[in-house]
Amino acid sequence: MKEKFKINIPKYISDGLESVFWNFLGNLIPVWMGVVISISDNGFSLSKIYSSIHQPFTFLILSASFLTTTLYILRKGSKFSESNSFFHYLYFVLLLIIGFLISKKSGLENLTANFETKLLVYIIFIVSIILYIYYQFRHFYRLYNPKMVEERENQQGDLEDEFDRLNNQSNGR
Repeated sequence: MKEKFKINIPKYISDGLESVFWNFLGNLIPVWMGVVISISDNGFSLSKIYSSIHQPFTFLILSASFLTTTLYILRKGSKFSESNSFFHYLYFVLLLIIGFLISKKSGLENLTANFETKLLVYIIFIVSIILYIYYQFRHFYRLYNPKMVEERENQQGDLEDEFDRLNNQSNGR
């Protein structure tokens, strides 16, 4: 008798992977189309495929897209609390840098920008993807594990009550 092999994957991981897959598929359409066009025009020439992918300006715009998607995830996910203030500051700084780099559009499109500028674009792109993936999985984890959020809120309430009780005892003396 054949037994089916089944892996039990937590719901937040499967939903997170699905969301990341569809987001990558959709957001990276300019890259996918560049690869398809390169293959149709030049065959499977690795140098031509690399040059079609090597478009810093496209990655700069995609960075802004991933950062904005991450901000959306944070806004829809739960109360927009102080715990996300790190992302707010990073989002603001990265968008300023992206705005500055957009002014170098012609150099980025023609691949005449200096190495440091291209490197900065790719670093921003990688950071924006990592932030997106982290916050996407975090969103689904919190969605499917409300016990953790409730437990933290209960512990915070207990600590506040204990602090108030100790404060009242010290004032009563």
